[in-house]
Amino acid sequence: MGAVRAHRGTVRELTASSTLRLSGRSNCMSDRSADIGLPRLQRRYHPLQSSLVAPGPSAWQATPPTLPCRIRCGVSNKRRRPTVQLSCVVKMSAPKVLVAEDDRAVSMLVSRSLEASGVRVTAVYDGIDAYEMGKTGEFDIALLDQVMPGLLGSEVLQRWLEDGVSLPVIMISGLTDEENIVSCLDLGAVDFIRKPFSVREVLARVRVQLRIAGLGIDG
Repeated sequence: MGAVRAHRGTVRELTASSTLRLSGRSNCMSDRSADIGLPRLQRRYHPLQSSLVAPGPSAWQATPPTLPCRIRCGVSNKRRRPTVQLSCVVKMSAPKVLVAEDDRAVSMLVSRSLEASGVRVTAVYDGIDAYEMGKTGEFDIALLDQVMPGLLGSEVLQRWLEDGVSLPVIMISGLTDEENIVSCLDLGAVDFIRKPFSVREVLARVRVQLRIAGLGIDG
């Protein structure tokens, strides 16, 4: 009986020892698996892909990832910030027209019609102001009445011609004789409108000259 008990005790010790060795090996393998799996998980984890699960805080503190950050908008694998391209839209300014007409009612009617078409208008009411404003070079076209106080429209044209002012001019006049029309055209006028006129005709003739100059307004 004593031999049997001693044999049973030996078996129990061998069993416990075997269990301990097996459990120790299992723990060692699990630790090794953890050590091997961590870099693999780090390689698979991408900071820009939220669908992958990052390692725990202790793992990051132990071995922080040093992985290349791949940006869709570039071809380089180096870590860098995405560049942002800014586009600037430049809007062309509206054409500017000088209206020289001594009749303020007519001047207001023409000016408002031009402004409604998208044109910036400066109105003057005598020939001297028209001459001075035309020399500034700020205007794309001028509507010039023939009969104005200070200077006649043809006199303004003559002075602009002498000063080398390059400005398309549409003459407006109630003097519709052939000599007057030819004289204004010879001095540099590009068109001549007879009074009385319709606003639609004035706008159409202005649009023609602006298209020639490479500009344009609404019809």
